Amino acid sequence: MKPESQFDQTPAMKFVVVLAVLLFAVFATTEVVHIHPGKAPESHCSLCLAAHSAAAPAQVSAAPVLALVFAPAESAEPQLQSRLFVSPASIRPPPPVM
Repeated sequence: MKPESQFDQTPAMKFVVVLAVLLFAVFATTEVVHIHPGKAPESHCSLCLAAHSAAAPAQVSAAPVLALVFAPAESAEPQLQSRLFVSPASIRPPPPVM
């Protein structure tokens, strides 16, 4: 069985990627080279409206409120013995020095 690679793609996925890149290239080219005939106002062009409009900054009206929450700490019995069990048979001796 051949292990799958992250770069293996089905032909359908390759087609979708190529289509998306071509669609991006077409829209980018259209945005750069479009012109308005004569002295037509650019306010009627949705592409120009989107390119020249700036998002209005929104003002934040809510102030953060600090709240202190107290929770009682639960007391637990002290652990007197280690719960880690390591068999002496599984401990290796140090490697020999040559």
